[in-house]
Amino acid sequence: MSSKWYLWAFLFIVPVNLSAGELTDRIISQLEQLKSYKGNASFEVTLPMTDEDVHYDLLLAGMVVPDDSLSSYKYYIEIESDTHPSVSGNFLAYFYGNYYNFSNGRLREYHAVENVSPFQIRYSGNYEIPGVHQSGIFPGELPFEILTQLKKLKDNPEVTIIEYPDTLVEGIRSNALTVEEWGKGELLRSALYAFDKKTGLPVYKEIENNPGHLGSQTITTYYKESEAGYRFPPDYFTEDRLLRDKNQAMTLYRESNFKVHSLKGRELPSFSLPYLRREGRLSSEDIKGIKTVLLFLDTQGSFCTEALHSIDVLDQGGSCQYVVIMKEPASDILKQWLIERNFSGMVLSNGNAIAGKLGITGYPVLIVTDEQGIVKEVSTGYDPEWAFKIRKALNI
Repeated sequence: MSSKWYLWAFLFIVPVNLSAGELTDRIISQLEQLKSYKGNASFEVTLPMTDEDVHYDLLLAGMVVPDDSLSSYKYYIEIESDTHPSVSGNFLAYFYGNYYNFSNGRLREYHAVENVSPFQIRYSGNYEIPGVHQSGIFPGELPFEILTQLKKLKDNPEVTIIEYPDTLVEGIRSNALTVEEWGKGELLRSALYAFDKKTGLPVYKEIENNPGHLGSQTITTYYKESEAGYRFPPDYFTEDRLLRDKNQAMTLYRESNFKVHSLKGRELPSFSLPYLRREGRLSSEDIKGIKTVLLFLDTQGSFCTEALHSIDVLDQGGSCQYVVIMKEPASDILKQWLIERNFSGMVLSNGNAIAGKLGITGYPVLIVTDEQGIVKEVSTGYDPEWAFKIRKALNI
């Protein structure tokens, strides 16, 4: 007997004394109190046509963010599978307009600062198509996305919700909802949601798409080791953390510098970084009005010294400006590194803060902009012909 039918049989004898919708509102209210979450889930997909069961183990991590116009939460999801070992190690991550999806040996990434349209909701008739960061099956397992879906289901006149308070699911005292979603007189989807009565966290979820049809599909999620209010490290939802913990995917499988090269012909994304050797900051707005050469360096990077010398010998007579942007934060060690190389030009520090936005994954990188801030040339890795490329790009 499936878990759902067992639950229904149990619920049949449980009295329901709440007014219609009261339990649904209570569940929604509990989910709205959730600010951060980390847990594991067993995720199973059953396909009757092939009699195949696909199993995944998910690490689910998320946190509410009040200041992101594209999503109310950021997240990280990691996937393992005993039935499909090739997907083990795949991951999804979203934070502040940056989406990463590593699967099938390829890293796909989207950044709203470059193009916001993939993140925006679209409509096909009455059907809502979510942004790329909330598409697919796995983001829907997060409590924050369950909250979003429950609100929509509650307000949908073609949805029937039956409430079962204070019942037992997976050995946990729970509040449960069964949901039927109809369209043109036909049952499109049925679902069962169960939430821990005390914490409000999801315990069990079962969704059947196209019930009763040959092509029906059942998705079952068992939640375990859930923790509300989890305190994540400050860099957990950042590209820096992905580069550290998922280095192979973020370097070997990244489409080698495709993102930074795609800047050519477009306006340089906004930035603001501190000067290394004097007070103040330099921003992307400040470099408009003058042709600018931006050289991104790392003290540990191969050929970064040669790259520094290559722009130091260029004529800096006022037709353009040269700005060196060091990956590292300001320090006496960084200043000494520049002194030892006899470089006295303009230097900014903390370049790593904007590397992800620009698509920089290695050093050195050269970016040349015109007076309007449009990128005219991009070069990754040291190139002895840099001086020629700069003069050609800026017509100097």
